[in-house]
Amino acid sequence: MEGTFDATALYPLPFTRSQNLLDRNIYYERSKPQYEQVPASYFISAKANGAYGDASHDDTQALNTLFQYAAAKGLIAYLDAGYYMVSNTVHIPPNARIVGEALASIIMGTGPNFGDVSKPRPVVQVGLPGDVGQIEWSDTIVSTRGPTAGAILIQYNLFAPETPSGMWDVHTRIGGFAGTYLQVPDCPAIKGTNTVNPRCLAAYMSFHVTAFAGGLFTENCWFWVADHDLEDQKYQRVSIFAGRGVLVEAQRGRIWLSASGSEHHVLYQYQLSNTRDVYIGHAQTEQAYFQPMPVAQYPFPLAPALNDPNFQQDCQNDPDPGCNMGWGMRILNSSNVAVILPSENFEHSGHESWNEVSRIDYSGHPDHGASRWDGFGSG
Repeated sequence: MEGTFDATALYPLPFTRSQNLLDRNIYYERSKPQYEQVPASYFISAKANGAYGDASHDDTQALNTLFQYAAAKGLIAYLDAGYYMVSNTVHIPPNARIVGEALASIIMGTGPNFGDVSKPRPVVQVGLPGDVGQIEWSDTIVSTRGPTAGAILIQYNLFAPETPSGMWDVHTRIGGFAGTYLQVPDCPAIKGTNTVNPRCLAAYMSFHVTAFAGGLFTENCWFWVADHDLEDQKYQRVSIFAGRGVLVEAQRGRIWLSASGSEHHVLYQYQLSNTRDVYIGHAQTEQAYFQPMPVAQYPFPLAPALNDPNFQQDCQNDPDPGCNMGWGMRILNSSNVAVILPSENFEHSGHESWNEVSRIDYSGHPDHGASRWDGFGSG
């Protein structure tokens, strides 16, 4: 790949930074709020207001009531440490402020409402399509329990026309820890077979920034599908299937994914489609360890409405097994995209490229401007 490489980056094309992504001529950033100046009376505890957080009771209604009330009254919803089991979507309304306790606050979707891959449903939904406003959300994990092939862990719809919303240390963690029913005894590592245990179909997508959304800053948000069991003394591998990683479709853009990671999803780790003004900084990707067996086109059916990669079509005449492995990053028909890459090995021509860490594809449109690729190698 041709371009200018200096001590920090490879610049394949002249690139003017989008003013929509800048603050005082540098890329926008905002530190996680600590709320140290907020009186204790402004915090409202989940467990003191009807939620159990005990990995057993259904906390769907309690969390919905809490978030709605806190947003309406200008309070901060405090998720005490615990497993908040939810059987249906939890809604975060505009103007909500939510903080967890030391990354020990887990919202866990489970049950038949999340089980149909043909009818995907968010576990947590931020705003409804058309909503305008801002949120602050930090120190929370969103997860699933058991087979939830239709679960979209976080769906983000909110549009913030001025100061962006913020998400800090909000992670999706799928399987590989106690209480998920997605550990070594449930989903042992696949070895040399295309057979998939349906009980290990654990998510449809981790994070969807929809076409309605815009104005969102995220920092240190990690979207992880377990490749090993964190509770196992031997740290054994597991084979857990989640269809898609991070999908950004925000037509009005102003999306910052800073210090981000997306790992072990089947089809791709990041996909930007029909969006604009997006910054992805210091991202990390890893493919699913079991690929290319099963191949990336299996077991999740193609969803053309989401511009899914069509591996069956693209790889039918390609004998290289690397073709049928999930993408690290795909950028489709998008403009003003600034990316700091996770790997030195990438291709910017729109042709397929892969390596054992990541596959990168930029299918630009001639009148959609350019993307900037800053390559920082990772071992």
